[in-house]
Amino acid sequence: MKTNIFYIFFPLFFAVTTITNAQETLAVEHYFQYPNGIITFELPQRKNNKKYNVKIFCSTDHRRTYTDVTNEVTGEVLQNATAGKKTVYWNPYTKNPNFNETVIFRVTADVILDLPSN
Repeated sequence: MKTNIFYIFFPLFFAVTTITNAQETLAVEHYFQYPNGIITFELPQRKNNKKYNVKIFCSTDHRRTYTDVTNEVTGEVLQNATAGKKTVYWNPYTKNPNFNETVIFRVTADVILDLPSN
């Protein structure tokens, strides 16, 4: 099961956030504090799982293509992440000091199930 989290990052402090899951709407916050976009989201507690693998993607062409920026963010551990509120930081100026684009992020969380051992 995947949880998709979408939000739009406009340079200079404006963000629109939408997060959907097939069963519920999840809380997400985003703001910009130079030089970082700060992304906060919550991974829900599920009955049969304990961890998630999270990936973060960004698009600068209005969702036509996405680039995986998971390795460019800092903050929370995104592999084998436990349920709860998570905060990550993305600095667009690391690769491009003249960055000035609208960015649309997509965050996915793959559920890792606890399977009984034989």
